[in-house]
Amino acid sequence: MSSMGIGVSGHSYEVDTWSTGVIMYLMLIGKAPFETTRVEKTYDKITKADFDFPDYFKNQSGRDLLRKILVVDPSKRYTFEQILSHDFMNPTNGIPKEIPVSCMVSEPKFESKF
Repeated sequence: MSSMGIGVSGHSYEVDTWSTGVIMYLMLIGKAPFETTRVEKTYDKITKADFDFPDYFKNQSGRDLLRKILVVDPSKRYTFEQILSHDFMNPTNGIPKEIPVSCMVSEPKFESKF
């Protein structure tokens, strides 16, 4: 099996985990984690898992989870079970039932515990 998780009969679950990390990054940050203006450079960043976070994304738990998913070596990449048990997926205050309308234009600011 290669380092990106491709087996003889197709892709392994580790590739699905990687894809989940890319989608999570897109949803949380608003752009692709390895995006560049040149295709060659983008591929280079993908093969090295070379990404970082914009200054406005301050959620340390989210950063930690993405760093554990977007790992080149599939044997070191978080599994779906590990993802689901991570603090980011299980916030101590619970998941809010609704978010303020202001979240459409700025980072959410909650007044109370959920």
